[in-house]
This record gives sequence, structure tokens and C-alpha cells, in this order.
Amino acid sequence: WTPDLSSGTWYDSWNLLQDMAPSAGQRQQPIPMYYRVIGRPVATNIPAGGALLVATSGTQTLYASLSNAYAAATAGDFIFLSGGAYTIGSFPIEKPDLTFVGIHPPAYDATGRVFRSGTRWQGRVTINTTPGLRFLNIGFEDPVEGGDPFLCSGTSTNERRLYLYGCVFAGNGSNPHNAEFVGRDVQLDSCKSYNGRHNLAFKTTDLVLNHIYSYNGSLSGIILKGSTNVGDFANAHLNDITLEGPPGALGAKGIQIEAFDAGSGASHIRINRLRARRVNCAVYIWPHAGSDVNDIHVSDAESRDCYGEDFILQAGATNVTFMDCRAYNNQVGKSFVNFGSAEVRLLQCTSSKPAGQRTFGLYKIAQVNGSL
Repeated sequence: WTPDLSSGTWYDSWNLLQDMAPSAGQRQQPIPMYYRVIGRPVATNIPAGGALLVATSGTQTLYASLSNAYAAATAGDFIFLSGGAYTIGSFPIEKPDLTFVGIHPPAYDATGRVFRSGTRWQGRVTINTTPGLRFLNIGFEDPVEGGDPFLCSGTSTNERRLYLYGCVFAGNGSNPHNAEFVGRDVQLDSCKSYNGRHNLAFKTTDLVLNHIYSYNGSLSGIILKGSTNVGDFANAHLNDITLEGPPGALGAKGIQIEAFDAGSGASHIRINRLRARRVNCAVYIWPHAGSDVNDIHVSDAESRDCYGEDFILQAGATNVTFMDCRAYNNQVGKSFVNFGSAEVRLLQCTSSKPAGQRTFGLYKIAQVNGSL
């Protein structure tokens, strides 16, 4: 985008429009007025089981394997992969600013636990402090090791600039996480995760999740976690999240927000348009003793056929708001439960339970079904 066609300056990020500190004086900032589409090289003639490396100069080179293409890649390159399985073993990605592209979003059969189509990597992707990576339309599974198919380690201050679109994470039920992300600046769009323990785990700051689907996370669908060894969890925006458990089975937690130990924190979290079905609870907020969990806002969230309470706060959190949250047909327990957190609000929330069974605990504003 550019503010002025005559300037000759084009911007490909929103950095100029973010984090503008207030001041007593006047401030001018360019804003988008004109847009253009960026062209990328087209992947052609990808060998079966191989990869097409497109360098920043536009040069296309065919390689017989992903490892060969990666070995030749430099910052800014695109690696296009054909469909099918790539056995990667333990694959550490140590080069920055690379983009890996599959043919289309993979199709996964949750019942049979197999990929039906698309590009998938079998093994463990490990990322330490490497920034600027992008994964588009890639499936990740680790059928042998039982570990995390996708592991991004470090601390919450590591600069990530990590982006995933159309990716699918597949677990076998024994892996700790399908995907674990530690570091700053992570974004996932249109991604799915199946049959892990924690399907998606985030120990990070500056997180954006859009259009995410999680099925059968045996411990949780999505966990947002701060701890002393990796740092605080903060500044998260989750939009259009679907969490689902299997029919006839006891589901696990949906979204779990946790500050794991004393001195850790989880704060400034926004969750909008959450849909949870057949899980133990849609949102579970769990501060540990001595931790700091605050400023959490959940809006337009719906829980159906829950196996326990729908929205739960353990003691220790502050400044938590549930707005336009709806609980339907949960089998046991209350709809909204507060075991001792402070400054908790219910705004225009509804429950299908009888009036005496809708809430438990103290709320600053309790407005359920439109009545205080």
C-alpha cells in the first residue's frame, strides 16, 4: 500500500500504523490510500518427492529432495513441494526468512488418523531462534517418535516473525503437543490440529490466531501458558476458534489459560467467536499461586454438549470479562463458575440451565439472560 502514488514508496506491512504512543503534540502518519497485488513466482515441474527452490532473484531450481533444496536455500527463498509424504526425521530449520509451500491445504481423516491428500512431513520440525519462517499448506505428523511434530523452542522474547497458513498437525495421542510455539510474534491462519494431548500450545507474546480448528485434544485444544522458564504469555488475539471432542467420549479442556508457577504471568488476551462442542469446558482459566493472570476478554463464545462446567475461573485471576457467551445443554455442573477470581463480569450471557444452576461464585456484573 502507499499513501501517495506520486511518492514511489510502497509498504508491505502495517508496522507504521501499530503501537503509536499518545503524546501531547500533533503527529502525522501515512495511511493506506492505494493498494497493489504482489506477484510471486509460480511453482512448476516439481519432481515427485522433491522440491522446487525459487530464489529471491526468481531463479527456479529442481531438487530431488527437500533436504537438498533446503541446503541450497538462502534468506528470502521459496521452497515448493509436491503432494505426498516427506520423511524428514528430525529436521532442524536454522536458516531465516524461508517460505515452505505445499500444493493445497492437506485433507485429514480424524477417525482413521491418516492424511487423505496434500503435502505432509513425517518426523519432527524443530526451530530454535530462527526468525522469519513461513509454512503454507503443510501437514505435520510424527508417527514414530511420539514427540511434537512441530516444535518452536526458546523463550518468549525470541523474535519469531513466524507465520503458518493452511497447515494441519496430526497426533497419535501420545505426543505431548501437536505443535508447541515459544517466542514473540506468531500468527496462524486457517490451521487445524487433530488427536494430540495439547493440540496447540503457545508460550509466547504477540500471538494472533484466525480460523483455527482443534479436534480431540486429550488434555486441551489450545493452551496459552506463561512460566518462569520461558517467560510470560501476553498480547493474544484469538478469532474464529472451533474446538470439538469426539462423539461419546469424555472431552478435555477447550482453551486453557495458565500461568504455570509463581512469578509467571498471562495477560491481555482477547478471544472472539469461540465455538466449543463435546469438551470438558470451553474456557478454563487457571492461575497458579503467586502468578499474575489478568485482562482477559471472551466474547461471542458458545459451548454445546459440554461434559462439565462451560466457563471456569480458578482463584487468582483479575479483570476477566465474558460478553455474549452462551452455554447450551451441558451435562453436569454450572455454566459460569468463579472459584475466587476478582473483577469478573458477565455481560449479556445466557445459559440453558435453570436459574439456580447457571452461575457459581461472585461477579461484578452478573447479567444472565438479560436480567441482573
